[in-house]
Amino acid sequence: MSANEYPEGKLRPDDEGALDIAVGRQDDCVFIAFQKPVMWIAMEPEYIDDLIAKLQKHKAAALEARQKRKSQ
Repeated sequence: MSANEYPEGKLRPDDEGALDIAVGRQDDCVFIAFQKPVMWIAMEPEYIDDLIAKLQKHKAAALEARQKRKSQ
């Protein structure tokens, strides 16, 4: 989705439009990456479920990596 698209309409005057978000893991940490600096985000409920699922998946992998690192 490109910047300044408003798939659900403009929410507030300072709404800058759609934002791509990536969730990932590096070593034993989970990260959320944004395509540009942001002050706030709003999400439709169905996207929240997707974000939660991705965070939980990467959390499990990060915890496993942390346990392996501590046991070495």
